[in-house]
Amino acid sequence: MGPVGVGGKTFSQDFTVATDSGGWLDGIAGLSYAKDDAIQSSPFLPTVLIAPIVTLTGAAPFAENLVNTKSIAAFAEATFKPTDALKIILGGRYTHETRDADSRENLAANLVQGDKTGVLTFQQHATFRNFSPRAVIAYDFGKLNVYASFNRGFKSGGIPTPAFSPGPIVRPELIDSYEIGAKFVSPDRKLRLNLSAFTYNQSDLQVRVVDAIRGGIFVNAGTARGRGVEGDFNYEPTPGITIYGGGGYLDTKFTSFPGAQVNEVRGGVFAVYSSDLTGFRLPNSPKWSGFIGANLERPIGSSWTFGLNGVVHYTSSYDFSPGASGNLRQDTQQEMALINLSGWVGPQSKA
Repeated sequence: MGPVGVGGKTFSQDFTVATDSGGWLDGIAGLSYAKDDAIQSSPFLPTVLIAPIVTLTGAAPFAENLVNTKSIAAFAEATFKPTDALKIILGGRYTHETRDADSRENLAANLVQGDKTGVLTFQQHATFRNFSPRAVIAYDFGKLNVYASFNRGFKSGGIPTPAFSPGPIVRPELIDSYEIGAKFVSPDRKLRLNLSAFTYNQSDLQVRVVDAIRGGIFVNAGTARGRGVEGDFNYEPTPGITIYGGGGYLDTKFTSFPGAQVNEVRGGVFAVYSSDLTGFRLPNSPKWSGFIGANLERPIGSSWTFGLNGVVHYTSSYDFSPGASGNLRQDTQQEMALINLSGWVGPQSKA
């Protein structure tokens, strides 16, 4: 079998046409094609732990997975302007994707990690189809622009690797997102404000879990929902001084995630168990986050500029994996603040 590691090659091509008439109707349309050939090859447990198998077969456990992906998509979007202030955007994207996996393993791997049937080669095939619409309506009051939007997101499914025997296909993840917002610019254009509120629903959410045999793999987690608000500002009181900041509140949870794999201690035994994580927060989703910063630029002489920038980022605690990998709650990032300060000196722009 091949060497240990991962690799592959990818080819992609896009074709797009667009209009920019400045009139009441403009649009964009196109096609996208991608082909990806990936390989993943790996040894298994340390030989010292499986010496009898190595002695029996004459080799250490080893497996190789080849995954070929072909994807083609067509998209189109039209922008209508019934008046100078009103804008309506309607569009969509259709995706057709196939994945084929060709896997093989030696006898030692089959005895240790596979289905122990003696079948050393196996194939899997998956086809995914999706249509994702998009709609936006916006009205410009001059200094204030308000909008509402609906977007459907699509994340293709896949065949989990490393694979030692045919396993469940990871289904595509879908998200329906609704958002309303406003963008404000002050009459002197020194202050800019953005504010939005959103809600979304996800189905067949793809999450990374730790499998006792295969390590980190992706599985489908059922359904989830999120909602929140976020905003940011940029203020330039005088030329060369800018104050900026922003923040957000995010409330997420799994609305259905039975049978999740977690690493827990039960009865004094640490092992992988099945648990219902319905109601738990989604990974990597802090409830609170924000930043505040300032930027200063001043000339030095007639041809140089001095700059200084400082920013503070804050996030509340969040989990790295669903359920923080079990009741020990060890897979968690505590709340933190990061402070960054930088300065520079350079020639003034001639623009």
